[in-house]
Amino acid sequence: MAPRALVVLGLLLGSAGYASALAGLKVDKYKDDATAIATHAKWHTKTRKLLQTDDDSVCYEGCFDAPNAQTDPLPVFLSGTTDGSPMSLLDCYTSALNANLTYFAIVDVTDCFGGNEMVQGWAPDSCPLDCIPESSALPPICGGVNKASVFSMGLCQYLGAPCAPEEPPPPPPPLTVDYCYDGCYVAADLDSDELSTTTSVAACQVANADGGSADLFGITSGDQCLALYSPPEEKVGDALCILPCDEGTPCGADGYIAVYTMGACPSPPPPPPSPPLPSPSSPPKQSPPPPVPFSPPPSPPEGEELAPPPEEVSNPPPPAGPARPVFRCKEGISLWGVFLPNTPVKLNPTKSHPVNQAHCEELCADNDACTGYYYKTTRWCFLMKEVYSFGKEYNTAIVACKKF
Repeated sequence: MAPRALVVLGLLLGSAGYASALAGLKVDKYKDDATAIATHAKWHTKTRKLLQTDDDSVCYEGCFDAPNAQTDPLPVFLSGTTDGSPMSLLDCYTSALNANLTYFAIVDVTDCFGGNEMVQGWAPDSCPLDCIPESSALPPICGGVNKASVFSMGLCQYLGAPCAPEEPPPPPPPLTVDYCYDGCYVAADLDSDELSTTTSVAACQVANADGGSADLFGITSGDQCLALYSPPEEKVGDALCILPCDEGTPCGADGYIAVYTMGACPSPPPPPPSPPLPSPSSPPKQSPPPPVPFSPPPSPPEGEELAPPPEEVSNPPPPAGPARPVFRCKEGISLWGVFLPNTPVKLNPTKSHPVNQAHCEELCADNDACTGYYYKTTRWCFLMKEVYSFGKEYNTAIVACKKF
């Protein structure tokens, strides 16, 4: 970290020009402190929209005090002012955005640092937050000596916040013709054309009817729709096409394709005719033999008792455990839908992302009301009550999964 010293005269330089540079920016604050405290403990959560688009937003994570003068809050030094004037919030944000970093911090008033992990080892503290456009304080300072004002990219995440989609999902495409599932095949040496990316058999069928005009179509890897001009060579068991489509029918898997025919499945054959009734001229059936009279078992000799028959003990089979749900996942995006209550869940910051993602998936698998989840680099686990569709790509999103 740059040598830490009190900056007095230099903080007043450039203050007026900095304030006018930010005056036209749109700023949106999140002020629900009760929810913010429940989510971020002692940190005060606020949302900053630095530019005029919805995508350019940051979350104020709070003020933190350095454990010593030689420790940086984040690993990457991005920029610093040379005249002692306060670091511009917009300049620090732009440097972190250009470096594709998730977190950035204004340190010692004049320096800007960035990284992809939250600040570790620094104690929550309080310091000025006057570098935002709404502030009229001069000089416009964020942070302080041996202190850091920390921000993260995107809107703040807080408990109970519904994430409604920007627009409702499109209705499912209408069926033009019927289709019939033919089976699961190895997806190799296919005589095919790629039509679209979809998780719906109906949508793939419509795409084939409009563009492919093949007698067969198929879906592989869960969402790759193909027009098939000849049947695949090797048919395998249906269990290998493990990924489900929106309709619940197979959507193939990596290396396997679920094949469908254009047209309804053939009707089952009619049942065989009933045997003819016997004619009156048929010979009469023979009478059954008379019953054999019952003879009681011989009595035991005096002084002896018959031993009772051994009791048969049957062990009931052990109960079968519940089947684990299947998740279809995509990397680098989130989900559109409605959150479950008490979500998102903050996972262990000392654990790796694969371990925390597995824990997030286990939370969704064990909750019957959970229909999917997504996990971010900020270690938040979002459990969904309803999933409309996969969402946008974000640099903080690791994986999003639907449950089937």
